[in-house]
This record gives sequence, structure tokens and C-alpha cells, in this order.
Amino acid sequence: MPAITLKNISLQLGLKDQSFCLTDISLQIKQGEFVAIVGPSGAGKSTLLRAIAGLEQLSLGEIYFDKRRVDQLTAAKRQVALVFQHCCLFPHLNIAQNLALALTIKGQAKKIIKQQVQDIAEVLLLQDFLGQYPHQLSGGQQQRVAIGRAILSQAQVMLYDEPLSNLDQGLRYSLRQEIKALHHRQSATSLFVTHDQHEALAIADTLVVMNNGKVLQVGKPQDLVNKPTSLFVAQFFNSQGLNCLPAQVQEKGLKVGENRFIACQTPLDFIGKVIKLAIPAAKLTVHKQRGWAAKILRIEPGLVHHVLVVSLEDMSLELRVNTNTFDWQVDQQIFLSAKRTDLWLFDERGQRIELDLE
Repeated sequence: MPAITLKNISLQLGLKDQSFCLTDISLQIKQGEFVAIVGPSGAGKSTLLRAIAGLEQLSLGEIYFDKRRVDQLTAAKRQVALVFQHCCLFPHLNIAQNLALALTIKGQAKKIIKQQVQDIAEVLLLQDFLGQYPHQLSGGQQQRVAIGRAILSQAQVMLYDEPLSNLDQGLRYSLRQEIKALHHRQSATSLFVTHDQHEALAIADTLVVMNNGKVLQVGKPQDLVNKPTSLFVAQFFNSQGLNCLPAQVQEKGLKVGENRFIACQTPLDFIGKVIKLAIPAAKLTVHKQRGWAAKILRIEPGLVHHVLVVSLEDMSLELRVNTNTFDWQVDQQIFLSAKRTDLWLFDERGQRIELDLE
């Protein structure tokens, strides 16, 4: 299976329209790697996948599979398999015939086709449905067929365009585990588009975060969660609560609110500026006697954790507390703390600032 290299690719919306839906994207995807492309709706994720598949024509840039340039090749010659959000099965073919389609087109012997279809059907728990037709299967079963058909195509690159977004939570969980297991069995180079952060973190070796047609950050899941390089990435992976507080840069540290001060080394060109101090809600710890004093304004119950909305002087924060240790009340005073490594600083453009917090 090939490595994939994107060199400064861009895709213009139209001949008269000067805006781009992909802008100057460069990526290096290793051989056999499982990469998730994440971002909000309209970020350009599916367009990027379609460009790699050959379904969109580039305006600028080059795409390579290993050392072979493919951006000038048709989709059929790129040897990729694409699994769509809607499974697109042939309604007049039964499940065995749908699975075997690529093998049949290639002229494989019937005995080989039958064995390979049986093997993949057992992996995907479809062995009891081979004689049935797509309309007789559930949505999850139909998507399993689409994935199995893509795998049997023996494509060099597997591309998944939000294949689980139409399924309920239970099916999504089980099917993403199957996709991950099949990836390891096939050792394919795989790209998986999703807008679901949790799904991306669970399934991928590497994450690519996109927004507005640009790649914002690439890295291992734990690095994007713990070391975001922009406020957008920090908010994307902390969608359930990221506290952003204004902080004025002073000579010996940061002034937060009226009376809070964090000591740090501050560059001269930042002194006097107001930046953003971001603290994930999940990283705040509650104490009864030490830390920053706050008052509980609201409690939002949950199954695993409760959300506390608290006031810190004139600022409002969210934090999460485990339901097993919960004994807090509205209007109660509590004290908050966080590790210095969990305090992130961003400039007025939303880019990460690295200051040595003491």
C-alpha cells in the first residue's frame, strides 16, 4: 500500500470565483497509516478526500502515491476505494453479488470469488444475508456491505467519507471497531473523514484538523488534545467546555480578572497586550480550602459527571466533577486549581503562545 503525498494542492470553486475550497494543502501520509480528517461542516474534508480519489480536479498542486504522480490520472486508474456516507449498493444485486462486484469485473475465477466473499462476510457478520437484497437489510448491515465491497476491490488506498454518520450510536461504535480491525488486517493506507472528534480519536493513528479549506494541525491524537497550536483546535477538541479568559500581559506575568496573577516570563513585545487564557473544563480541580475562590451558579446533572457553572469575580467558568464524589450545592463557595501544563495561551489571532508559566 502506498504512502500519499500532497504538495501545495488548491481547488478553486469556479472559473469566475476567486475563492478556494482547498487552499495550499501539503500532507505526508505514511504507508499503511490510518488518518482521520476532522473539522466542522464546510471545512473541506470531503472535498479533500474526493480530490485524492480523483473525483475533483485540482487547480494547483500535485498528488503522489509513493513516487507515482496521480493527480493527472482518472479516478479509475488511481486504484482507490471510496466508501460514502450513503452506501450506494446496487438494489438489483443480492449481497453476495454486491460484495463480489469488483472481483467479477476483474474476471476472477468463480471459486476464488465465492471464497473471498464468504471470508469477508464472516468478518462483517453478513454470512447469513448473502442471498438477500439491500432493501432487506438494516442501515448498519448495508454499510457493512459497502465496506466489504471496498475491501474486496483490493484498492491501494481506502477512503471513507463519513461512512457512519447516518447510524445510531451503538452501530457507529461497533462498526468503527470493525473498520479499525479490518485496516490492521489489510495493512491499507486509509483516510477517514468525520466531524465527530471522539470517533476520530478512537479510530486514527494520526489526525488532520481542517477549517475553511485549510489544514490547521496534523499530529497524534494525544498531541492535538494536549498541545493544540491554535484556539480553533483547542475549542474543537474541547467542545464540551473550554474556558477562555482575558489576560493582560504584564512585566512579570499575566493579570487575569481584577485580582488574579500568574507569574511567567513575558517577552517585551507582548507587554500591555490582552491575550486569551484557555483552560479545559475537564482540567479544573475543585478544592474546599485552596485555589481561586469561586461561587457555584448552576449545576447541570449528568450520568458520568456533573457540569458546574461558577463565577470567578466577573468571569464565568465551566468545570466537570465526577458524580461519585459530588457533594456541592448552588451558591456554595469552592476553590479551583489547574496544572500549569493545562493552561494554554493564545494571541489575538488565535495562535498558541508558548510562555514559561512559573
